[in-house]
Amino acid sequence: MAARSLHRSMAGALLCTCALLSACAGGQNWGDAAVENPFATVDYNAGDVPIIYDCNTIDILFVIDNSETMFQEQQALGVAFGALIQAIESLDPPLATYRIGVISTDVGAGPYTFGGTSTCHEGGDEGLLQHTPRGEGCPASLPLFLQAPSGDLERDFACIASLGLTGCGFEQPMESALKALTEQPGNDGFLRFNAPLAIIFISDEDDCSAADTGLFDPTDLTLGTLKTRCVAHKELLHPISRYVSAFKALRSPEHLVVAAVTGPPGKVQIDEDRFAGQVPICTSNEFGEAAAGNRFNELVSAFGVMGKHVSICEGNFAAAMDKISLAIRRICLL
Repeated sequence: MAARSLHRSMAGALLCTCALLSACAGGQNWGDAAVENPFATVDYNAGDVPIIYDCNTIDILFVIDNSETMFQEQQALGVAFGALIQAIESLDPPLATYRIGVISTDVGAGPYTFGGTSTCHEGGDEGLLQHTPRGEGCPASLPLFLQAPSGDLERDFACIASLGLTGCGFEQPMESALKALTEQPGNDGFLRFNAPLAIIFISDEDDCSAADTGLFDPTDLTLGTLKTRCVAHKELLHPISRYVSAFKALRSPEHLVVAAVTGPPGKVQIDEDRFAGQVPICTSNEFGEAAAGNRFNELVSAFGVMGKHVSICEGNFAAAMDKISLAIRRICLL
């Protein structure tokens, strides 16, 4: 054990020295790796050879609800995105580079297919990064993820954040994020091994990531109406610990931000005639009704000061992005 500890200490010292020397020489861009800089920190929990995290960069994944009630929220998010950019680009020391990726909350409803405005088909978007431009003034195509700083970043983000309203109404944002960051080969190249990470969820309903997809079986009348099942049968959902463990395995705590702009936590009152099969926990003139975000609150709380839960009923995404940026500012400072 003593020899292993000495090896790790020597390896960390050598790698830190290399990072500092590289930074003093002006830094270099190593392709998919983050830009090395003198503000790097070392993660000794990553194994015998420590990872040096670069603190002048970050990868940001937005998980955006694309079900039928999200039109106003998607439009407002695109407009308010500039507040997050401004906060990120005013960091001191400044970020040399950062990446923005967008995925939907749609991973289908198991083997079951549902039509209507919000359609469910097996697999859904499977956690794939969404980069199809939508809306006026958008370019004909955009890359898999956005590289920043960029003069067109606000426009391009608004174009890919407008995911539409046809996604599956059984939103499974946590499972979608897990697939995007750990299982989806189509996203290769987005997540850099030594860049801090931020995961930001946007939804007006709570997470319904199902461990047992029988939850969505329309022929199983013992489970009640489809509309109420996500809140009435929590025992069929994945435990939040699944996602806490998975996300913490991606990055050490001081290099990971998990945030959610959703309904606030609160008591769930099931009502099959109301929005999301329950009495709304809050409403706003800007975005209408929202369901209680109890699962999101449990997830975010597991990350302490690096977690941020903001009520979507504040009706102000600019303020929400500003609050999330406070957690991003703490990266590498703990």
